[in-house]
Amino acid sequence: MIAGIILAAGESRRMGKLKPVLKIGGKTFLQYIEAQLTAAGIHPIVVVLGYKPDLIRHQSGIKAKFVINDHYQHGQFSSLQTGVKALPSSCRAVIVCLGDQPHIRAEWIKELTTAFTNTNSDIIIPQYGGQSGHPVLYSSRVLEKILQMKPTQTARDLRDIFTDSTLRINLASEGILFDADTPRDLHKIQSRFMPPDNFS
Repeated sequence: MIAGIILAAGESRRMGKLKPVLKIGGKTFLQYIEAQLTAAGIHPIVVVLGYKPDLIRHQSGIKAKFVINDHYQHGQFSSLQTGVKALPSSCRAVIVCLGDQPHIRAEWIKELTTAFTNTNSDIIIPQYGGQSGHPVLYSSRVLEKILQMKPTQTARDLRDIFTDSTLRINLASEGILFDADTPRDLHKIQSRFMPPDNFS
């Protein structure tokens, strides 16, 4: 079983609106992300909330498992830990997605899971033009270490531990490098990486 975690705990300050429930073409960011994870065969899906969790859960339009990081201000790694705690013990690996990548594609996820099946690497990171992007795959061995680390640490600290068993794979889409931090970012994502019928 390969599960999914969507990190959506932040305050969306630079966007000015709650990103997880922002809509494009009538669908929320979370709906787009959940749909692509599901299309790639990822199950279960855990969504980590922090800021205004009740509002986001109510407006998300999805039925994934929601968990709350009461200490989301510690940073994104603390939300990753919260998500990992909610995964079933039978989980072989997890795909970790950012809650502000509505343009994520099932094809990206499938390339990560195929690489995991073929290599059994502990961390698999997509890259484009030599730059690392998202989503990222972590094996069950990494999940155990995540829970042992401090919530104020970072994914970079984690990668440093698993340097010898980290695989970087080249993907064809530059979209893996983008997330919607600001309205300008979102406009760029819509115009470059999402189908025109999502603009309505």
